[in-house]
Amino acid sequence: MSGGDTKSCLGFNSSQIYLSFAFGWDSLTDLGMSLLAMSFGFAASITNLFTIGIAQKIAGLPIFSGALVRIIFFLVVYVTVFAFVRAHAKRVETNPESSIVYQEDISAKEEVLQGASGNGNYDFNGLSSIPDMKKAVTWVVVWIAFAILLVIVSSQIESISFLSFPLMGLLFFIAGIGGGILGKMGVKGVATIFLRGILTILPAIFLVMLAMSVKHIIYLGGIMDTILFKESEVIKGTPPFFAALLIYLVTMFMNFFIASASAKAFLMMPILAPLSDLVGITRQTTVLAFDFGDGFSNMLYSSNALLLVALGFTVVSYPKWIRWTIVIQVFMLVITVIFLLIAVAIHFGPF
Repeated sequence: MSGGDTKSCLGFNSSQIYLSFAFGWDSLTDLGMSLLAMSFGFAASITNLFTIGIAQKIAGLPIFSGALVRIIFFLVVYVTVFAFVRAHAKRVETNPESSIVYQEDISAKEEVLQGASGNGNYDFNGLSSIPDMKKAVTWVVVWIAFAILLVIVSSQIESISFLSFPLMGLLFFIAGIGGGILGKMGVKGVATIFLRGILTILPAIFLVMLAMSVKHIIYLGGIMDTILFKESEVIKGTPPFFAALLIYLVTMFMNFFIASASAKAFLMMPILAPLSDLVGITRQTTVLAFDFGDGFSNMLYSSNALLLVALGFTVVSYPKWIRWTIVIQVFMLVITVIFLLIAVAIHFGPF
């Protein structure tokens, strides 16, 4: 998969890619600060409603229980990701040609920096470019408060929970329009940027449709049920640690076909929860293994729509993304296996 031509840089988060290029970094650093941090943060979250919350509810555990182990894990993951991205940024800052996307970044960097310097609305010196700070701060605070309220309400009321993501998308759309207006870009300027964003992401849409069609065929064919049954039979006769590891690997495998964390939880946890009782591991450990398997493989699979869309915004191709992230993925695999071993050893309980 190609990440897009040199003009695809117009679809970047303008402020973040400008910051990355201005400091002498590259597109991979930009993705590390955003996509990598977001995905690993999701996987290591202390109170992730879509993996931990739903999985614990199905397993009969108190919601967000066992937080102490996850807090420690989150800190370890945070430090690891920060060190990885910082080391890469420092290396590229010292020797730009060491970046595996150096050639792709040349045209992208020129276009982004020229666009920024040629438009008075982009002031790298700070927020002084915004004419009315009081109005801007008030608008942002109100938007954030409304977003938090929306997430809480839609996630707790089951009948409207399916609207969470469409409504959040609508909020970000409104925020983008509001940001353009506050930056005095005008209706025409906002519309132009919006159209460029659509054109940039258009190739990725077809790739996402192809990836989703594979999952749809497998689901309709009843293949998923067969896979789950066979894997549960294998897990049933294994020692506790290997059972936890198999649950981790099974979830990682299923994540290729089912990207939705909540959908996997509803599909797998009714089987895994009672199965964990039979093999001698706690249900909290099962939830932990499920959480690990769901989150960290998201940034590896070409079937993940978010990854395809994000790369479609940049000049980074899928093979180069894998080449760059494989080191931290292997390192994270080792860390998660160690934490699973500890969870089994201490009989990681509900609290």
